[in-house]
Amino acid sequence: MMKCERLEMSAVKEIYETYLIYDFPQDEVKPLGRIEAMAEEDKYFAYGLFAEDRLVGYAFFVGNENDKVVLLDYFAIVKKFRRNGYGTEFLNALKNTLTDSMIILEAEDDVYAHNADDKKVREKRLEFYENAGAKDTGIRTLVFGVHYIIFVCDEIAKKEEVGKAVREIYEYMFEPHFSDKYNIK
Repeated sequence: MMKCERLEMSAVKEIYETYLIYDFPQDEVKPLGRIEAMAEEDKYFAYGLFAEDRLVGYAFFVGNENDKVVLLDYFAIVKKFRRNGYGTEFLNALKNTLTDSMIILEAEDDVYAHNADDKKVREKRLEFYENAGAKDTGIRTLVFGVHYIIFVCDEIAKKEEVGKAVREIYEYMFEPHFSDKYNIK
């Protein structure tokens, strides 16, 4: 039986070093120190999906569990468990756990893929979010040179509210001196 559990910082560090730095493009991986600093400010948290005691997937969030809006910063299923429906199961478990929060998702925009293989990967991620019930908000962002499509797990969210929330989260995540490194449209 699968269970979705909140992770302690020691588990976050282990997942970061064992999986995250390999599961995501290098230009998307935040320094562990930044994640730790946000967690110390009670603005970063994570969940794991487990089968018995084995990690199946992980989700890292910017925000506080009690915030009305959180950003899914990293979401992955451990390689050997992929293509078994665990991603959808995990995302649904997160939606059921964070019922008081609007969950914002970012997915790399397939229009800006580097090549045919990259385009396929991006299209697959976009299809996954759509099939899992996430809604494309129409908002596009450019963060440190990476183009994203913004999704939300809240069917009634208004584009203006989501745009404002994304801006506030980015301002927090990237600090004022990085304000020239992102754009929201």
